[in-house]
Amino acid sequence: MTERVGRALVQAGRESVGAQQADAIAALLLAPRPEIAAAMVGIDGAVLRRWLEDPRFRARYRAARRAALEDVVGRLQQLAAGAVEALARNLTCGVPAVEVEAARMVLAHALPGADAPVPAGEPGKHRHAPGHGEQR
Repeated sequence: MTERVGRALVQAGRESVGAQQADAIAALLLAPRPEIAAAMVGIDGAVLRRWLEDPRFRARYRAARRAALEDVVGRLQQLAAGAVEALARNLTCGVPAVEVEAARMVLAHALPGADAPVPAGEPGKHRHAPGHGEQR
């Protein structure tokens, strides 16, 4: 868990009735379901459900979740530059299938709507980029 999320959990622990609720919040951030989070902390699932109904506990849980999500978004932003570099390398790697897939990924993210169907022109007439298949 990142330092920021850890600080949010410590803050949640200070404001809560006890450390057990802070542990439950940490478990909720890690577990796929509340029942599993309850088991991780060693409490009954009904207790955790009651805590989740408490507006103060829910607010602390949401604050910790928000901090965790902000950390994830920050990490993704850090990784984005490397991902773009990998795509750039794959555009000229010499393996046509890889190059085409890299180009598709670049275009899909660089040109919103690039994968949308092209509106039909006159019946029987196909649209072409200038100089590509069109007789002038």
